[in-house]
Amino acid sequence: MSDAARHAHKTRRTGALCSAAVLTATGAAVLALTGCTAAQAEPSATALQLPAAGRGGPAASCAELTADYLSGVQRAFRGEVVSTEGDRVLLDVTDTYAGDVGERVTLPQQSGDLPSEMSIGVLEVGQTYLIAADGDAVSTCGASGLATPELQAVYDAAF
Repeated sequence: MSDAARHAHKTRRTGALCSAAVLTATGAAVLALTGCTAAQAEPSATALQLPAAGRGGPAASCAELTADYLSGVQRAFRGEVVSTEGDRVLLDVTDTYAGDVGERVTLPQQSGDLPSEMSIGVLEVGQTYLIAADGDAVSTCGASGLATPELQAVYDAAF
């Protein structure tokens, strides 16, 4: 699929929804969507979190990532990291493949010592990532990560 066709096939969200994250006592972000007004200066960011034990977290090993799996996720997007602040990373969404994610998304910054089954890697400013999520939990096991040609090919096949 050509770049022009791929971009025409996908949509970019333009602020139809805004979101706010509320931190629970355990530090997990809970996603809350609210309506936006045109007067908002900057779009707010959808907050996603990493999977926790007992909440769809990774198994001891991961199956091969397939387009069939990706096509069933609730949210999927391509975004560029524009900033990091503390343990949070802010991405500008450039393409939305599935679900409502808004114009910006925040994610927890990853530790570099986590196994790939539990991590999408350390996110770096200026890099582009492909992110899949169910609800507000990011899909790991290779479904989310740096936008390599190989991962992009699976996303293109899925969406």
